[in-house]
Amino acid sequence: MAKTKCAEGYKYQDGKCVRYVTKVRYKSGKSKVPLPIRIAKYFILGLLIVLSFLFAINLGNKDVLWSLGFNIVILLISYLVYNSVDFEKELEQSGGIPKDLNTNLKSVLYGVIAIFSFWLITALVPGLSLGYPLLPASISTGFKWFLINIVSPLSESIFFLGVVYAFFFKVFKNRWTALTFSSFSFASFHLGAYILGFYAYPDFVLAFSAVWANIASFIVAFAFNFIAGAIITRKGVRNMVFGFVFHFGLNFINYTFSIVTFSIAHVVLTLI
Repeated sequence: MAKTKCAEGYKYQDGKCVRYVTKVRYKSGKSKVPLPIRIAKYFILGLLIVLSFLFAINLGNKDVLWSLGFNIVILLISYLVYNSVDFEKELEQSGGIPKDLNTNLKSVLYGVIAIFSFWLITALVPGLSLGYPLLPASISTGFKWFLINIVSPLSESIFFLGVVYAFFFKVFKNRWTALTFSSFSFASFHLGAYILGFYAYPDFVLAFSAVWANIASFIVAFAFNFIAGAIITRKGVRNMVFGFVFHFGLNFINYTFSIVTFSIAHVVLTLI
């Protein structure tokens, strides 16, 4: 009787195909795990240590703890996934963090181009706009800047472009389907950041405009993650650094504009 042919990652045993997972991950002293994935894993661990330290020294501020705590949780999940044998193949799709300097410099350059292209499109298309997380007033301006422009781009890129994408790619075995579901997850997650204060609007007209603002934010967030993911997972690119730069730049521009606008409005109201 002919031996049954099993799918990749499975072997024929006792009359059926069973998943083959070897516990031996080293051969001749060298790890089989791709170097960019290992670098990403160590990077996540380092970021976890920094955020845990900041968490420990801010125990008196609940708002800071909530903001840091969320990022710590998704980074912990990310570390476990990046350290798992079961997701190594899927995580290779997003590339991790390459060691090659030239590759990373190219990713930074492409990221800068993407930042201004995406920002220009959202600025010109009526109804669309970039958003950033709403943080409590008890968090200092400097710490808000750090959370929005540094922590969020790093942790969210690793989680949504790496872990969430890898999960859906493992389920559907299709790059575009995985990108669609991971982008929907990213947009849904960010919707909560913009819907805060919805019931504070005093009348229907303002409430309706808020509904559209949230729909527009969802569309922009979905488009951002889909574009970033499509570039990162493209064969020949596969570099998470692009996602970091792209996310940082958009957050930085929008946050800076909001601070400048608020400052100008404050000065005008003071003069009046």
